[in-house]
Amino acid sequence: MFSRLLSNLFRAKPRTTFQFKPRWKEELLVIGPGGSFVLDLPMGVLSAYLPTEENWQKNGPAWARELWPTLRNELEDWCKKNKAQFHLDPADYVVREEKSNGN
Repeated sequence: MFSRLLSNLFRAKPRTTFQFKPRWKEELLVIGPGGSFVLDLPMGVLSAYLPTEENWQKNGPAWARELWPTLRNELEDWCKKNKAQFHLDPADYVVREEKSNGN
């Protein structure tokens, strides 16, 4: 039992490329290796919206454009863990970049 406790305590946590932090303004702060940006996160029915890959290539942060497949997978996983709906949004909008690294 003690060895199981120790192994759980020191087990390596899976590393992800992105961190997700909900904010009170119905926003999801996304922090990645090149900066941070904000996605919509309506709270009526908790839902995260990610632009389609085509729109992301046009409007996403330059540093994150090639990371869209990773972002999509990690955001979908985050939504499942947090009981949120995940939507690919075909609307052509600009993702707002944050000035700081999100801390």
